[in-house]
Amino acid sequence: MSTLAISEVNGVFELLKDRSIPEYAYQMRLAMPAIAETYSGAAEILALDYYDNQRSLAPALGSAYAAKLGAYDFTDEIDSAVGYSVARLTKEAPQQKVLGMLAGSMQRAVANADRSTVNFNVVTDPDGTAYERIPQSDACAFCLTMAAVAGVQDDNYFNKYHDYCRCVTMPVFTGQSNTELPIYGQTREAYDLAGSELQAERRAVGYNDYRSADAAKKFPELTLTTENHLRKMRQ
Repeated sequence: MSTLAISEVNGVFELLKDRSIPEYAYQMRLAMPAIAETYSGAAEILALDYYDNQRSLAPALGSAYAAKLGAYDFTDEIDSAVGYSVARLTKEAPQQKVLGMLAGSMQRAVANADRSTVNFNVVTDPDGTAYERIPQSDACAFCLTMAAVAGVQDDNYFNKYHDYCRCVTMPVFTGQSNTELPIYGQTREAYDLAGSELQAERRAVGYNDYRSADAAKKFPELTLTTENHLRKMRQ
């Protein structure tokens, strides 16, 4: 679905890229939501089939349940992408970069329709225990960390997906365990090592001698955030 949606975005952008900014903005604000509605809707239907199939493969469950549509809303995401594209074109940014951003936002919106459908059904299914984020084999450090380290309860991070992210959401049912990919152990070791290095650097500059707010302001690169852990892991 994402590939088809991106193709639609490419076609619309090709038609509008040389129009005046007001006309581009008007037409794009009509086209992008229409594309998102079509393909995110299709992604939701496919997610229902996927969920029911995964449930049928689980060991004998104690309840009957059929997947249902949730309340996924792409409006803010798509509106923001269009607005940003208008701003970038107004500043004469390279058209290909603007198109890349628009296509990426559309891909994320369509993929999130699938993910949110699975998430919604796990919560409402009597035998749904959790959902897990499964990265692809070539996933970036961010996605690996979100899958291997971040818990579902940490909604600020676990449910963040970048443009063109191909992580999928998999339901976990009663009696099943979460997936443990071989790369997860290595990712956790790298995350822990990054945390140790941050702590060592904090001690070296006397980070803990300051009040928490003052320390974070003076040494933002040493706060124990996921972003700083990832920076160390990439290094």
